[in-house]
Amino acid sequence: MSLITKMNLHGAVAPHIHARDSVGDIMRELVFSLIPILIFSSLFFGWHILLPVGVSVASCVLFELIWQKMKGQKTTVTDCSAIVTGLLLSLCLPSSVPLWMPVIGAFVAIILCKQLFGGIGKNLLNPALTGACFLTLVFSRRMSALMVDTVSVATPLASVQAGMYHLVPQYASCFLGIIPGSIGETSKLLILLGGLYLWFRGIIDLRIPVTYILTVFLLSCILGSNGLYQILTGGLFLGAFFMATDYTTTPMRPVGKIIFALGCGILTTLIRLYTSFPEGVSFSILLMNLLTPLVDKLTAARPFGESKYRFYLFTRKKVNKTASIKEASRLRVYNRLINKKAADPTRTGPLTGQIAFVHCAGSHDRAERRFRYEGLTTCRDAVVIPGGSLKECRFACLGLGSCKDVCRFDAIQVKNGVAQVLPEKCVGCGDCIDVCPKHIISMVPTSAKIHLLCQSPMTGDYVKSVCKVGCLGCGTCVETCGEHAIRMADGLPLIDQSRCTGCGACTQKCPVRAITLNQGAAALRQASSGFLEFGSAAINTLYLDTVSDEDTEAEISGVSITNIRLQDIHKGEL
Repeated sequence: MSLITKMNLHGAVAPHIHARDSVGDIMRELVFSLIPILIFSSLFFGWHILLPVGVSVASCVLFELIWQKMKGQKTTVTDCSAIVTGLLLSLCLPSSVPLWMPVIGAFVAIILCKQLFGGIGKNLLNPALTGACFLTLVFSRRMSALMVDTVSVATPLASVQAGMYHLVPQYASCFLGIIPGSIGETSKLLILLGGLYLWFRGIIDLRIPVTYILTVFLLSCILGSNGLYQILTGGLFLGAFFMATDYTTTPMRPVGKIIFALGCGILTTLIRLYTSFPEGVSFSILLMNLLTPLVDKLTAARPFGESKYRFYLFTRKKVNKTASIKEASRLRVYNRLINKKAADPTRTGPLTGQIAFVHCAGSHDRAERRFRYEGLTTCRDAVVIPGGSLKECRFACLGLGSCKDVCRFDAIQVKNGVAQVLPEKCVGCGDCIDVCPKHIISMVPTSAKIHLLCQSPMTGDYVKSVCKVGCLGCGTCVETCGEHAIRMADGLPLIDQSRCTGCGACTQKCPVRAITLNQGAAALRQASSGFLEFGSAAINTLYLDTVSDEDTEAEISGVSITNIRLQDIHKGEL
């Protein structure tokens, strides 16, 4: 109990993040992106299609409301998720579908696929696709007859499957949507614009739709079919941008998303070319939905201490031999450092001539936060959330202390959301570098004159909007340095420590103080101009921002000082 109290653990039920964008905000963006598609279909097929669309949406909302009232659950129809399900379901149906069919499809989508599994975020399959596939399988003759009655001829995709390319419209007509088909699958242009809008708003990841469409195109060409017709006809674009990108039923990690999209593309092509179904998008996405847990398991993040190469499919752990040798070599070096440290417990400072340094100063009062995180308090757990950062800056320190936890010498502390290395305790083992998922910790020589406090390659106004101390990439430090020890590379200053004299001009001219000076006692006394008295203490390192207002001169004088941030020194404040 005392251990739990000391660690200040906080238990929370998933999801563990609280973002500014709610489920309702995301769903409303989806509805907004689907409106142009619906308007075009109304103009092309006739305004009568709005009736089955409205019945589908109303049925989904009503079924969700009835279920939640019956179960005594909190009503969530205001989050618009049921509206999105109804819209997507209706877009997969023929334009002349009878009104009772969307009602049945809505029941399957909301009750059987969504609510029975626990509601939004817990369903295994995409609800809209499940409802559409149920209608296709159970009422296959009726659905085929409806499609033929609607367009009087075979759909373009059916003509492509039969090899009758002379019956297929031109590429431009297929892309613009002047072709027969389901309500929402005709205009590829509007679907593409809607998908790009969602990507621009940060709602979807383009890895899945791009990989999906390219896979269908390339595999169709390899198997002797017309790749352009395969991607411009049918529901591929609608499924790729609006179905396969569903948060709940698709893998979390980028590699998993690509594997998911590849599987969808392969299955879609095989179903189209070698089965009696002219369309395979719905079935392929649902099949890959079932494999999503396995894909997530195969592509899970590597826990600290295990090899980079790991698979769980046939064995519990299969480790790459080269990686094992590299890991063993690193551990041997680390063990030697530990033995040296244990042999002389009074010794301070690095044992390798280098120390770790955290290239970030974006504390909570300086860097904009995206959301509040609750749950597993490790950086490697937090980095897998959408966007990969708790702060608006994607390269900012997460501040959850994985580097602090792995350090055996108490050489790292976390203050106000930023990790800081204590040079007098750091032994240069490099464990903190290995565990940092943001890769903002590096080994720097103890003789280095200046250090960069930012690793973000972003520049200009974007940096100003997310962090008050982020490097702007303005190049002022390059122009200021008379020794030509600094040059710009990928938007960041690159420091040549061999040329740097430690004059501090770059630190003073930097408009955001993104460069810090590393000097000894002489520079400290010169900067303080007599206002700081440390007696006869051996001054090697001091981080003035770690000194609280209550600290006395006696307590400060006992600190071993090696690193000093001159911009934090204000005359008379101490």
